[in-house]
Amino acid sequence: MRRFEFSDGSSNKFWQISREGAELRVTFGKIGTAGQTQLKELGTEAAAIAEHDKLIKEKTKKGYAETGAPNVPEGAETKAVTAPSPPATAKPAKAEKAEKAPKTVTPAKPEKVADVPLPPVATPVAAAPIDLAGVEPYTPEEKLVLAVEDEATEAEPSGIAGVLATMNGYNSDLLTELTKGLKKTVPAMKGATEAVIAALKAKKGLASADRDQAALLFCVAGDSQVANYLVEAFGFPFAVDAYVRCLDFLTENDGGSRYLVPVNPGERWVCRIWAATALGAMRARIPSADWAAGIALLAKARATQTLREQRTECNAIAQDPAWAVEDAATLSGSYQDAQLAIATMKALTDLPTLAAVAKKYGDYVMQAGLLARLGLAAAPIVLEAFAKDPTNAWNIQQFIGVQTLACAKLFAQALANKNAAVHAKTFFDARPDLAIVALAPIAAAGGKLAPFAKQALTTAMHARPDLAPRLAHLMDAKTRAFLFAPPEERLPDASVADLPKDLQKLAAEGAPKKIAPMPDFVRDLPQVRLKGAKTVLPASAIGILLTSVRASKIASSRKQPVFDKNGAISGEEVVILPATLLPGIHAAKEACDERDLAALAWELFEQWQAAGAPNKENWAFLALGMIGSDDTARKLTPLIRAWPGESLHARATVGLDVLAGIGTDVALMNLHGVAQKLKFKGLQERAREKIEAVALARGFTAEELADRLVPDFDLAEDGGDLLDFGPRQFKILFDETLKPALKGPDGKLLSDLPKPGKSDDAEKATAAVERWKALKKDAKAIAAGQVLRLELAMCSERRWSAEVFRTFLLEHPVVIHLVRRLVWCTYDGDKINGTFRVAEDGTLANEKDDTFTLGESAVVGLPHRLALDAATLGAWGQIIADYGILQPFDQLGRATYTRSAAEATKTSLELLKGVEVKTGKILGLEARGWRKSPAEDAGWVWSIWKPLSRGLTVYLPLEGGICMGWSEGTPSSQKIGALSLTRGQHFGAESVTFGELSATAYSELVREIEGLAL
Repeated sequence: MRRFEFSDGSSNKFWQISREGAELRVTFGKIGTAGQTQLKELGTEAAAIAEHDKLIKEKTKKGYAETGAPNVPEGAETKAVTAPSPPATAKPAKAEKAEKAPKTVTPAKPEKVADVPLPPVATPVAAAPIDLAGVEPYTPEEKLVLAVEDEATEAEPSGIAGVLATMNGYNSDLLTELTKGLKKTVPAMKGATEAVIAALKAKKGLASADRDQAALLFCVAGDSQVANYLVEAFGFPFAVDAYVRCLDFLTENDGGSRYLVPVNPGERWVCRIWAATALGAMRARIPSADWAAGIALLAKARATQTLREQRTECNAIAQDPAWAVEDAATLSGSYQDAQLAIATMKALTDLPTLAAVAKKYGDYVMQAGLLARLGLAAAPIVLEAFAKDPTNAWNIQQFIGVQTLACAKLFAQALANKNAAVHAKTFFDARPDLAIVALAPIAAAGGKLAPFAKQALTTAMHARPDLAPRLAHLMDAKTRAFLFAPPEERLPDASVADLPKDLQKLAAEGAPKKIAPMPDFVRDLPQVRLKGAKTVLPASAIGILLTSVRASKIASSRKQPVFDKNGAISGEEVVILPATLLPGIHAAKEACDERDLAALAWELFEQWQAAGAPNKENWAFLALGMIGSDDTARKLTPLIRAWPGESLHARATVGLDVLAGIGTDVALMNLHGVAQKLKFKGLQERAREKIEAVALARGFTAEELADRLVPDFDLAEDGGDLLDFGPRQFKILFDETLKPALKGPDGKLLSDLPKPGKSDDAEKATAAVERWKALKKDAKAIAAGQVLRLELAMCSERRWSAEVFRTFLLEHPVVIHLVRRLVWCTYDGDKINGTFRVAEDGTLANEKDDTFTLGESAVVGLPHRLALDAATLGAWGQIIADYGILQPFDQLGRATYTRSAAEATKTSLELLKGVEVKTGKILGLEARGWRKSPAEDAGWVWSIWKPLSRGLTVYLPLEGGICMGWSEGTPSSQKIGALSLTRGQHFGAESVTFGELSATAYSELVREIEGLAL
């Protein structure tokens, strides 16, 4: 080996090269280190000599001087990377081992290996410690560290008995099936079939090297056992010849018989891909002359094949790069071509072609062993496939050795996955430099991944505190500000005497000795200030607070059936399991700053998540419901909505309890929003149960509670307010959908708040911007639910007392924006005795636009179109048009349905009976008050129902059914049955006629059902 060194005062490097046959080995790096080794296969010895001399000339021109023997530190371990363009005969990587990959076996005759040069592969190494001394400016080192196993060197020649044992393990009774199918077998193969049957009966190998008999074995069980047996018994060229012959036939299975028929040119899937793969994997142990003879047979067969699948499959054996380019153009992108695509990718060296195939077959890229064969040159291609499923644990294990920044950014996503996180942490532990560069921006940005990124980032910075300053130039300003922000000022601990009496004893005594210590993931919690003071809870008091949280429970609820006197289920009721909060929690909430307590709980929750959300430490999650705030509810609700889609339904269900435990108007508003609209119906139903439980606890109906759940957003009484920038103010407005907007100082309408300028008051502008952001988020959470709530109130003919109407509708700063756009009425019994609207100035006006007075004892409602006479309806239509009022839902122009005399006498209506409608539309009726009936056998629901006024219930049968807990099993469409009406909700309830319904109730019922067919 020849060694060259270069030194110029700031750089001290070495480069050394050696040649063995057609292979070059180059090692380079800093003097005093082991450096990195690169292997290059040039194909011929002459090419290797030329390349050897060329590289030496290039180095000497750059100032490298030749020295003596290589200077490698004692005990140093050489780091190796693969060459970017090795030959097509490179070994498959470990990643090539898929579940269905053929099992290969060790050769029986080692002498066969002697004259076969092995292709270059990456040397198995362990990741060496990172040495960054003297590197300025620093750029994260990218490398490939792979431990590659040679699948082709395993062999276990087993004879026909072994082949039979393997085949019988998954192919039933092969002997019986071949015997039964003998009569149907193509005449050209009957003799071979009879011979194989005889061999199977005798449990012996083939009597001779018969091409047809060997082809039959490939046809009926084309796996690695057959390939190894034929190679060991009769040689590689014979096995390839048998494989080529087997491509002429297709195996048929019929009623326990197995037989061969000629291949029809129209057949698509006739490949013996497993046999071809097994033969190709033997490359390293086949003598070169035998290999060349076998490939010659294969090339001849490929040239005459008419089926493109068979042509492509031939290259699973040869792994010829030129063939692979041809085959890549024929791949259809279909699942049927997946195994052919894998074989093609294993042979390709042309990177653009390889990238095109990988784009079509992203799910199979990992099985092609590209990293071990092509090294970092293939990393962008493989990473693109990895990016589609970055939390797949198997994929991640293959990528731990791809130590690049692009890979590190993908591994960041895996930190949030319970199964994949351990592998991602292994990656970042090995490369703290990549951890810092990849994770710091995620932690700085906040969001769902931030807590997981923070934990791994903290670990990396503790392991290498010197790295962050040297990596700063690779980060943007926001990330640098986050990473190098000065620590927050630590406030002094409050003395025990300054604590409220309820906390003094707890702080003085410390945590009970019987309570287990805090789990390891709890660390660096924020300080908690006392109200109105510049001191914080001492550590002993924090410990008592957390201990109290661990020993406490938040309220929960569940539904249970209600039975009538005959023992039949007559309905369901909500049972409340009350909260049990220890005194330490109540004392802390009374004494401490609410925002600090909420920040403490959220940090605890994020640390619990980042630690894998251990079930036994669930208290760190429940703490949000004990000491959380409105802001906690806002941040938690999006997670609750997303968790079911991440297979975290149980956690989402607990999240509903947490929202109810927070209990503020904003928390209940978000809970109500989940109950009203969510694509995960199971969680939506649980949210409705939770709302029902809260209503029950407070003594309200669900509708009455909904009146009280609408937050006021700290708006003025008229529903407006100003966002103050100092010199400029912006008035808050809402449209008919409760979407917030603004009116600028010049009177122009604005859809968003402008950025503060230099002349604005910075402190006021910052507060205004934060308030606007929160307002948009909160308004979005409630808008659709509030519009629907009032529409359903109209449809169900709900009534309010004048006092409730004034308090929760007329004087509510948010709901007033909807109230002003609707027509209202007062009742005398069931008869309307007056209609009115609310003007912009808050006054009431009737249909003649005269002043309307609302009496203290009045009963108020939202009149349906059917409840208004033609004159009143026409008058209101004119007023609404004159004032340019946009209604939040169709009130005056609503489509209506009139009941016929015959329909009034019926107990069932065949409105859409037998019509097939989308299941999604049926489930959409739940937002309008419909419910699924109790699940029957295997969790199937066969009808939906809706409670109506005066104790009536309407039922709609479903022919396809809805499977609870298995959405994939639920039909995408349903044939619906006839509507039926009963008094009560239990089995055997009294049937009643549709004449019992009011005109409004009937019209809205028909409108909902007819809407299913639109």
